Amino acid sequence: MDQKLVSAGYIKAELARQLGIRPQDLNQALNAKDVKTGLIEDLCHVLNKDISFFYGGTISSPNIEIVSLRQELESLRQENELLKAKLRHQSDPDKSTKESQVYELWMEHMKIKKMNADFDYRMQEMYQKILEG
Repeated sequence: MDQKLVSAGYIKAELARQLGIRPQDLNQALNAKDVKTGLIEDLCHVLNKDISFFYGGTISSPNIEIVSLRQELESLRQENELLKAKLRHQSDPDKSTKESQVYELWMEHMKIKKMNADFDYRMQEMYQKILEG
């Protein structure tokens, strides 16, 4: 990973700044025996690159789908947090309006929970396929 970034002309200190970590922490993480997937995804986001950038374009279809599903999950988590925040900050003095807004937000929350459950199921299926070869 480290060599791939250097050979592409990226300055690791600048990447560390964009990631919000110390340059020495980035160096340590990049030179680890097993580089964390989350770091690779964060680097892809900062560099505006596909994950295949780090794997020489030889990434398999299930891995691309996993990355896509992780991004979808993160989006769902963020949306879920926004809905929770809206529920906590309801301040409408009209009780009936407030109740209907809370109900709508709750239904959105439940829809996201179902999507998360569907996502988990799809991830389990993919994991089984990968294990089976």
